[in-house]
Amino acid sequence: MTRTQVGIGLILTPDDLVLPHEVGRNVAFAEVSAEDLMGDGGPVFPGVARLRARLALAIRSGGLGIGATLDRTHLSRLAAICDRFRPFLVTEQLAWSSHATVDVSAARPAPLTETTLDRVSEHVQSTQLRLGRRVAIETPVNCGGRANDMLSLETFFRKLVERTRCEIVLDLRNAYLWADAQGQDALAHLLGYPLDNVAAIRLPVSGDAGPTCRRDERTNASDIETIWGLYAWIAYVAGPRPTVLDWQGRPPGRDEIDRDAECAETIVRHVTGGLHDALAS
Repeated sequence: MTRTQVGIGLILTPDDLVLPHEVGRNVAFAEVSAEDLMGDGGPVFPGVARLRARLALAIRSGGLGIGATLDRTHLSRLAAICDRFRPFLVTEQLAWSSHATVDVSAARPAPLTETTLDRVSEHVQSTQLRLGRRVAIETPVNCGGRANDMLSLETFFRKLVERTRCEIVLDLRNAYLWADAQGQDALAHLLGYPLDNVAAIRLPVSGDAGPTCRRDERTNASDIETIWGLYAWIAYVAGPRPTVLDWQGRPPGRDEIDRDAECAETIVRHVTGGLHDALAS
């Protein structure tokens, strides 16, 4: 799969890689956590090899500490994974701590200032240099508190792309929650990003975020419907993009996967006319 090809992706866990898993007829690629591949191998590596025979592969990392102190040991492990499995896409979360030192989910976010931008840009450039490729940084759901010189999240990402030539993963659930918390119109917020540099989109499917999700990050069925409407707008404005369906946990059965994947593809075909089919051929 090249960057110009469009498809629906599925998040797979280590159990999915070890055990036979029906991914559905409409799934074009699988997203696997980099941290799940940083062990001593075992049955997971053969599972990834089997997966690569059927689907394109995206690697999602979350432990480099892009927003804090860059974990270069973790980066070397990520580079080894990329060299071994040759994913078509590598993504990194805008985490505010490194995987090895502090729980990423508990780290206090940094304010979006020029100082933070300098640090993040330096770490993104170091990461891309070590990997020998562009990486895509995910849009977060929360950042640090107010500061007089604080940038908007959209401006932060525009400047990050300009400085590093990185790409972005547009997490629509995060963007929706961010806009809601800031009292912004969600579509206006999304249109402020450098949409030409969107490498992929994360699209929520279930409103149940699970027991570990923070209370302010919950979304209900009505929210999900609104977010899917935003997905249609982004596809219309920016064109089709590889889309990861996110169930916030283990994926459901094949019939549900097929239904949701087909629904996402139908939306894209409807709003882009024949562009989707032309790019996918």
